[in-house]
Amino acid sequence: MWIYVFGHELTHALWAWLFRGQVKKMKVASAGGQVVVSKSNFLIVLAPYFFPLYTALVFAVFAIGHFFWDWWNYLVWFHLLVGRHTRFT
Repeated sequence: MWIYVFGHELTHALWAWLFRGQVKKMKVASAGGQVVVSKSNFLIVLAPYFFPLYTALVFAVFAIGHFFWDWWNYLVWFHLLVGRHTRFT
């Protein structure tokens, strides 16, 4: 649960930085978390619900890996980590 809460609060923090806000405090625990930012708007507040942070990180790692090392053979791992179901017919 801690990893989920960390990603949730980090997404708020990243979007606050994106809108030139400052992160004053961030608290993460298994039971919940809190981030205090200097600026807020509806995109910062709702960011964890429309921006999948861990999926974006997996995508970035695989994009960089494929660019430098041609990771076509590991594409199945990309789909596994992103959670996409592939149907072969």
